[in-house]
Amino acid sequence: MQNEQQTALELAHLEHQEQEQILRLEQQRLKEEIRHLSLQEQLTVDKIKMEHSKELSAMRKNLEQEARQLEIKYQNQTDALRNELEKRRRNDLQNIDTKDQQHLAVLKANHEQAIINLKNYFNDIILNNMTLIASMKVKY
Repeated sequence: MQNEQQTALELAHLEHQEQEQILRLEQQRLKEEIRHLSLQEQLTVDKIKMEHSKELSAMRKNLEQEARQLEIKYQNQTDALRNELEKRRRNDLQNIDTKDQQHLAVLKANHEQAIINLKNYFNDIILNNMTLIASMKVKY
């Protein structure tokens, strides 16, 4: 009986060792699978990061290009507006100059007419004086 128990114990011990060996192999396989999955996960994360970086770079490039285009567009609009305002200013100055010239022409014409009227007035006075002197000479 003791032999049987010892044999049974040895068999149980052998079975236990086999199960332990199987469990160790399974544990090693699981560790390897975890390592493999971890590497795949890291590769996936790196790939996603790279794609994200490329997308961000492309978006940044597009935004910079749009900003340059908007800057050029608004610079052109500003230049056009500046040119329009300069044109208006020149037209206003030309209109003011034309009005000034017309006003000066009217003043000059009025001045010349006033001088003519003044000359006529003095000529009339001189003529009246000469007539008066002549009539006084005749009387005396």
